[in-house]
Amino acid sequence: MPFDARGYEAHTLADHLATIGITPVPMAVLEAHKAAQVQKYPQSRLLDRKLYLLMGGIIALVPITADLLIRPPTTWLDVGVLVFFGLLTTCICAALAMVVTFFACECFGIKVLEKAQWLESTEWRFKAMPQPIRDIVRRTNDALSGTIVYGELIQNEALLDPYIVVRMRTEQACLGIWDGDQIIAIAEMH
Repeated sequence: MPFDARGYEAHTLADHLATIGITPVPMAVLEAHKAAQVQKYPQSRLLDRKLYLLMGGIIALVPITADLLIRPPTTWLDVGVLVFFGLLTTCICAALAMVVTFFACECFGIKVLEKAQWLESTEWRFKAMPQPIRDIVRRTNDALSGTIVYGELIQNEALLDPYIVVRMRTEQACLGIWDGDQIIAIAEMH
């Protein structure tokens, strides 16, 4: 008969995960972890544009002030020439200051940290996962038709705190977050 009950069909990702015995990590935990990690690994001050503007302003004032103190201008032409050569000297000094700064960073091993970014891929590193998370991912991958997404925080090509989520249509659920061998959060498997 067309109206016979065929049994319960899971419609949401949470229902699908419940049918295979997995309770995911709340997405709020993943979002809070992501925000905490970005704060923990901030961008280096050397890349901050405000610092460049401040350095440039200070460096610009030195040669112009020195020129004005050594030879006070007598005509507007002298002022224009002084300002022109002052700005030229400023540009040269600023370029030299930047070269010296970056040379010093390289020589003394000071790392210029870029902004940390979260990157996601459907190509996940199975061997990099701790064994309990690997088991959950294997069970989820075998039972669901969703997409498993591997995400990681990258800063200067260093991998920081990867996570794994499963996406199905517009829904997503976190299966685990880890750092090396340490598990930060993991879905429960019944």
